[in-house]
Amino acid sequence: KGVVLNNYDVGSYFVFYHFPENRPFVDNRPEAYPSDFFRDLYIPMQRYEEKWHEALNKYGFSIVYWNYRDGTPWSDSFLHNVMNDDSWGLVHADNSIFVFVESESHPELFKSRITKDNAVERLSSLLESDSRRDVKSGAEILRRLGLLQQALGTYHELLEEDPKDIEVLLALAS
Repeated sequence: KGVVLNNYDVGSYFVFYHFPENRPFVDNRPEAYPSDFFRDLYIPMQRYEEKWHEALNKYGFSIVYWNYRDGTPWSDSFLHNVMNDDSWGLVHADNSIFVFVESESHPELFKSRITKDNAVERLSSLLESDSRRDVKSGAEILRRLGLLQQALGTYHELLEEDPKDIEVLLALAS
């Protein structure tokens, strides 16, 4: 429980599974929001750390539920900032979703966060999966956590199996 910040891509999913106990911050019905919501709040708070802190103070978010495959530059910027903020912890990661919790609001969950020290173990279900999508997701999460050598090793293993895998080649190029 807590005030949840989610991104546009998962808003309807969030409504379906968690409403009315929790309401999404945004869903993928742009017509339901004034145009200035996206222009003045939603995108800037992802792009600029100071805008994120303003929104955090205003709305009191304590959970971030995020589709990390959102390809927008502002989403990448936001995820980088949250992942590098010591007061937030990544507590769940699968092949499309990150869940972060704020340390003071959710201290028990925060203790179970995925860190650089435990990521390979915590992500083993993805990294050791028979599904290439899961293994690619595991590598992407390692990369986002700053575990570049482990991510590169996983990407290279994937390339040995399929040297023309465009997703892996693009990941290595980024």
